[in-house]
Amino acid sequence: MANAKLNFKTPLLPLSWVNIAGQGKLKMNKKDNGDPANYNYVATAIYPDEAAMKADKAIFDKFWRENKPAGCTKQNYTMFKPVMKDVLGTDGKPTYDEDDAKIKTPTGEYSLTAKTITHWPKESRVNVVKVLRANGNPLQLGDKIIGEGSIGVLHGSLGINAFGGNEGLAFYLEAVQLKKFVEYVGDVEVHADDLGDEDLGDLDDGIDAADVSNQDGPSI
Repeated sequence: MANAKLNFKTPLLPLSWVNIAGQGKLKMNKKDNGDPANYNYVATAIYPDEAAMKADKAIFDKFWRENKPAGCTKQNYTMFKPVMKDVLGTDGKPTYDEDDAKIKTPTGEYSLTAKTITHWPKESRVNVVKVLRANGNPLQLGDKIIGEGSIGVLHGSLGINAFGGNEGLAFYLEAVQLKKFVEYVGDVEVHADDLGDEDLGDLDDGIDAADVSNQDGPSI
């Protein structure tokens, strides 16, 4: 049942690696040649620990069991990935193993990434990832980019990747709802605006964007 879909949104979580405008993020093993087919729009939610992501992982696993391609048993990759950090030496610099690869260790957090295409191929038009306020109303960021320290909810849908040899799940990104916005400005994160006190409002676009303005994010 490769065409099966399930609406899904994350809890209110810290957001990371958000790239939802412009050229997008280069896909793995693709050439950086400007071809829209080689790029995705992406956003990642960070679960503070295994207990926090347990309920959502159960939803993903159930969807897979009920809709996996015929003949498949296990997924070929995991959607909830352990967040890793560099192991530092006494000099405060990263350490390396005998193959000159950085030595890393789990932080205890888990990441979940949602993706979508940057252009609709048949229509040759740009795909738009919606950005919503904490109350569900549209938020126009202009040229600003969502940076580290932002907190919000990722909206989208689950689907099945039935590509032979790489079968698994996909989380398709449709909207980013922000409780806290921190602008990305290169190596420095500035201009933090808490959007939690906005007036309530509804956005009739098919996205179930519950009001998160009175919700507290996880301790970070």
